[in-house]
Amino acid sequence: MSEDESDPETVDSEEPDIEALRLTLKESRRVMDHQIDLFDEIDDKAMRSVRTAVIVVGFIVSALGIAGPDAATNVGRYALSFGVLGVFSLLTTVFAGIGTYVVSDVPYGIGRSYREDVRDGGYTEKEWVEKLLDGYDEWTQELEEEENRNRRYLDVTQFSLFLGVALLAISSGTVVLQSVFGFSSIAAAGVVTAILSLLALSLLISEKTR
Repeated sequence: MSEDESDPETVDSEEPDIEALRLTLKESRRVMDHQIDLFDEIDDKAMRSVRTAVIVVGFIVSALGIAGPDAATNVGRYALSFGVLGVFSLLTTVFAGIGTYVVSDVPYGIGRSYREDVRDGGYTEKEWVEKLLDGYDEWTQELEEEENRNRRYLDVTQFSLFLGVALLAISSGTVVLQSVFGFSSIAAAGVVTAILSLLALSLLISEKTR
């Protein structure tokens, strides 16, 4: 046999074994299922944040309705400013959270074109498995890109929720210190902000020391 001629046994041994392809296909499906589960988790977190924001905003609107039209102007400039900013932040939570859910475009695997191909025939088992593996490469790449985008939406959703609740807490605390202890508006806002900042800092330190 000349050096330029290939040994058929060598060529065959270099090609992937059908059993190895089947195992790779099964593992690819597991990876994709895990990615889809992560998507569902992101959507659930976003919608829970939206529900929380809607409940808080609804409570504020109801409280203002009960207190009367002059209630908002009687709380003081700083308390009112923090309250308004808090409501706007919660509205941002609602829109960003809904956006997280709406923009999700999740490929779930074999679609109509693949089903039509297998009905038409013309594939050996090995060819079909290789075609599916190519599909999984494409689908997992799409899922990774979608997941990165949705995580950015979720970050905005959760941050705006935290910020909105914090601003409303400052507004409420300012009103309490003004009415009960006679603090000035700016002093009350400063005290509440300092207390909340210390609480947030202590939580961060405790998380890092775990």
